[in-house]
Formats: sequence, C-alpha cells, structure tokens
Amino acid sequence: MSAPPSPEAFALFAETLTAHEPVVLPAGRDWDAVRTAEHHGEQVLRLLYGDASDPRIGCIAADRDCWYWFIRPGYGAEPWPIFARHLGTGAYLTLPVAHRPCGERDFRGTRWVRSPGAVTRPFTDAVELCTALGVLADTLP
Repeated sequence: MSAPPSPEAFALFAETLTAHEPVVLPAGRDWDAVRTAEHHGEQVLRLLYGDASDPRIGCIAADRDCWYWFIRPGYGAEPWPIFARHLGTGAYLTLPVAHRPCGERDFRGTRWVRSPGAVTRPFTDAVELCTALGVLADTLP
C-alpha cells in the first residue's frame, strides 16, 4: 500500500493545480531546484533509488531533455558536479500544470516526472542527490 500524497507538495505547487498552462515560479524562497540532463536524471534514479517510485524522491519536473529535482532552499554551496546546475534565488522555473501526466515519453515539453500528487514528500534530499550525482560524475568518461 502506498503512502498518501504529500500535503506540503500540494501547498508548494498549488498554482499548478488550477492552471491551464505552465506556470513560471521563482526559486529560492520555498524551494530550490537542481537541473540535470534527462539521461543523467534517469541514471541517478537507478543508481540511488532503483526507480522513480521510491518514496524518498520528491517532485521532479522536466522540460524537453532537462530534469529539475526540487530540494529545500539553501543548498547552493553544495559541490554540485559540472553537469548539474543549482537553481536558487534569482532563478525562475516553468512548472507544468498538475494534470500533465507524468513521464509522457512522446511529449517533450514541460511535464512532471514526479508530480505533487505522486510524492510522499516534496523534496529530494539535497545531500543524497549531490552524492549520487558525484558518484555518477566519477563513472563518466
């Protein structure tokens, strides 16, 4: 039996629940994000969590071939690998509408990989994510 969706995730991304088109929101206050290429995100999921259904994974948005992992604000000083970019204060992110189905592989626009309605917590742990990205960086040529 899966855990219920996170009320905190719904509150953080409430604007996407009633929107009919993607919403642009500022990072740095309620959340930060870490941008990775889609293929790096998929590798981190397998490396760290096994698959996208692990309850330790928070919301993840995607746009074209980039994934945006949501983390608690304030982790900009972490040693993020060169292929990952921390987005905090001053950055804006286009978020998909809540009803955009997760992981539509044929849809390359703004979409959810892990939506607010599919998570038990809104954020992926920043230290775990940074560590997994570092391990991945060590395996790249």
